[in-house]
Amino acid sequence: MKIMGYARQLKEIYDRAFLSRLRAELEELKEIDLRLEQKDVLEKATGMVVKFMDADAIALLLCDSESLELTRHGVCRIAGSEGELSVSFRGAVAKEIVHSGKSVVIPDIKSHPDWMSSNVSRIREFNSLLAVPVNVRSMAGDDYSQYGILQIFFKEQHRDFDELEIMHAEILAVHLGELLEKKRLQDAYRINLRKEEILDSLFTQVSIREGVKLKDLFLTLIRELRDCLKVTGCTLFSVCADRRFVRLEAAYPMDITYHAPGYTFTVSHHPYFKAILQEESGYGDYPYERICSSYMLIKDPQKSSLVTRGLKDFARKHSIHSILMVPVRVRGTIRFLMTFYVTDMKPSFLEEEIELLTFFGKEIMKASRLEILDDVIHDFKNPAIAIIGFSKRARKLLESEDLESARKKLTSYLDIVLKETARLQDMVLTMNVTGREEVLDLNKIAASRFRINKEAIREAGLSAIRVEAPVFEPGLMVYCSRFGLERVLDNLLNNATKAVPEQGGNLSMRSYREGDFACLEIVNAGEIPADQIEQVKKGEVKGRGLNIIYRFIQANHGGVDIRVDSGNTIFTVKIPIYQAEAWPL
Repeated sequence: MKIMGYARQLKEIYDRAFLSRLRAELEELKEIDLRLEQKDVLEKATGMVVKFMDADAIALLLCDSESLELTRHGVCRIAGSEGELSVSFRGAVAKEIVHSGKSVVIPDIKSHPDWMSSNVSRIREFNSLLAVPVNVRSMAGDDYSQYGILQIFFKEQHRDFDELEIMHAEILAVHLGELLEKKRLQDAYRINLRKEEILDSLFTQVSIREGVKLKDLFLTLIRELRDCLKVTGCTLFSVCADRRFVRLEAAYPMDITYHAPGYTFTVSHHPYFKAILQEESGYGDYPYERICSSYMLIKDPQKSSLVTRGLKDFARKHSIHSILMVPVRVRGTIRFLMTFYVTDMKPSFLEEEIELLTFFGKEIMKASRLEILDDVIHDFKNPAIAIIGFSKRARKLLESEDLESARKKLTSYLDIVLKETARLQDMVLTMNVTGREEVLDLNKIAASRFRINKEAIREAGLSAIRVEAPVFEPGLMVYCSRFGLERVLDNLLNNATKAVPEQGGNLSMRSYREGDFACLEIVNAGEIPADQIEQVKKGEVKGRGLNIIYRFIQANHGGVDIRVDSGNTIFTVKIPIYQAEAWPL
């Protein structure tokens, strides 16, 4: 009886000591600073657990919701490449732990068939394993959002794991899951604050500037938010409607850019562009890339088969170890790509990071749409003036006695009124600033818009402006949006009209071919200042009209030129001539 009494007394003392120790351990875990990056939080936590369990090494594996792979998120005392664990979710042991929620002990790792065939067999110095489930609750708190395994390794062979030791590990794993849950809640709060920063910066820029272009927004905001977004460098690409070309629109900082802004990439020559633009057919998690609907991550540019030799050299030169591409969609179609360069080698981006970067892209597009609205309102003037002017003419004709002789003119005037009304309707209903690309007769479109502008001049009573008959070289066919081309011509003619001095002067238009380009030249009286000429040539322009022109010309791989001669300003736009054999429809 005395022996039993001593045993109970010793057990009570041991239990009190264990509970006291456990309480201290949990308090130590709570002291981890959750403002640190998640990888640092987990490294600290796993370091504590390996000490608490008197173990030789620990690895925390969490299940990725898309790839269903258990990937390493924190290790302690596993050196070099052996720390890069990745164990299939469908493996027998992993599946048992995650689905049953019960711990598994493996006294002899090397003799266990499932573990012998996995990457863990590379960890040769460890012989015994205690694997316990780790569950992270969702932010709503009503279910688990992520499952994982805490692997606790021992060098001891054929280790005898007692119930108290297993219970100890399970309690620590529960608190590790709670730690991750709190970390995510704090991250979500910080992300919302960062989103507010993005919105504040975004709409401040939109509200104080006229004619803001998407690339200007991107450059301005990325300078302010670079630390918030935690990237080394970034670039903005525009995607042509047919997805054959991608154009580099902006980069920050300028010393970390693959090519200069304005450079056009052929998609078929660059597999990484092709992979993200082909969408669903290429989704998956591969050894060196991860491709999904919201982003494409190149985990290791030097080993990825999608990366060209030139981009590999660029990445090596700037110590870039990960490249993230985020597509920005307009009405469900990818129209822009944002690329972020990271000096850390990342097997994946955290959901919070992806959320913040995609939010950045989407909010920039929303701000850009506000600019589009202002652009469209800006473009209302010419169609409205044409409708008023030709309606007045039609009314005068109806008041004449000989309607039969006026029928042809009346029909022409009403056709213009109908067409311009339809344009206004398109602007209001579709907010479409590009439209469907098609083969167009440049001269025919230009002649129509020149006539509309002539009517606007007449309606405004600008009798001092001498409008000369346009001169066109025949056979200039181009492939672009009719709606976009008409907007460009309206803005060119409107700007030229406003630039004519008060005392009056000439306004003329001509078209001609120059190599593979169809050129449209507009001449107006009055010389533009030399400093403004350089700004226009560089694209550093203010005002909506010129921004609308530049966006269209760049999107269609054209060019702009401006010069002065004998008291006149000559503005020329160049658009590639359509070649049926080179551009199959």
